[in-house]
Amino acid sequence: GRWLRATRGLQDEVGLGLPRRLIRGKGCRQCGNTGYRGRTAIHEIMMITEPIRELVSHNASSDAIADCAEEQGMRRLIQDGADKVGMGITTLDEVMRVAAGSEV
Repeated sequence: GRWLRATRGLQDEVGLGLPRRLIRGKGCRQCGNTGYRGRTAIHEIMMITEPIRELVSHNASSDAIADCAEEQGMRRLIQDGADKVGMGITTLDEVMRVAAGSEV
């Protein structure tokens, strides 16, 4: 349900709209062979607009509130993560590990 809706616009190409060829870090002694260095956040920010405020005040479901927020331009966690994968900032594996549970 929610996972498919969140990734619908990202599926133009292979997996989340990302190019077929993605880079994965090999790892080294400095990173403990993880292939990661430092930390990067992925974000999902919902602005509380009047329509969202109305939904909340009427005890609407979280799906209805999220749908309204997306219609008003909110980007899902998985979408921000996919952008950062495309820029080579993180890996698809790491985004899926962090974001998959938040969309189900």
